[in-house]
Amino acid sequence: MWIIDWLDRNPDLEFKLDPTSGWTDDVVDRLAASDAVRTLDLKGQYHGTTVDQPADPDLYERVIEGFPDALIEDPALTDETRPLFDGHEERVTWDYPIRSVETVEELPWEPEWLNIKPSRFGSVQSLFDTIDYCRDHNIQMFGGGQFELDVGREHLHAIASLFYPDAANDVAPKAYNDPDPSDDLPTSPLAPPTTSRGLSWR
Repeated sequence: MWIIDWLDRNPDLEFKLDPTSGWTDDVVDRLAASDAVRTLDLKGQYHGTTVDQPADPDLYERVIEGFPDALIEDPALTDETRPLFDGHEERVTWDYPIRSVETVEELPWEPEWLNIKPSRFGSVQSLFDTIDYCRDHNIQMFGGGQFELDVGREHLHAIASLFYPDAANDVAPKAYNDPDPSDDLPTSPLAPPTTSRGLSWR
């Protein structure tokens, strides 16, 4: 299991994973035993993409019960899956739908966590308005994903370092997403860029 390989390299690493319907009880048990999984992205809000994961009540129950302390991101809420989250609403975080204050207010319940991706907001004003809204409503934030977008990853670094540096951020340098990583991986704290442009973190 590749997570074990990563932990052999660095036992302090933590992970955000994308469960699929192929995850068995054994997979969940082995991952949970590592005590390194912080967020599980169900990808239930995506439609017509290569990362779609349809609503799967069995998978959702397996994840909710198998990782009792992890955040659960972007479930697809249906008549079958919504009851599974009764009593677990505070663990649910949202990513794909979040583009403005209005989209936060339209969520099925007031969240305790949100994944903030600057590239989704369309304007810096909308991004900062949403961050202010979260701070005013005690909604905790983190950044994650978009390792495939060079500028998007830089934006995640910048915003996370300013507003929620100690959260469960999934903003490791792109080298950590390489299927054949080198032995010379950058570690925290990262050195800021020598030159700054736009939202490049500093």
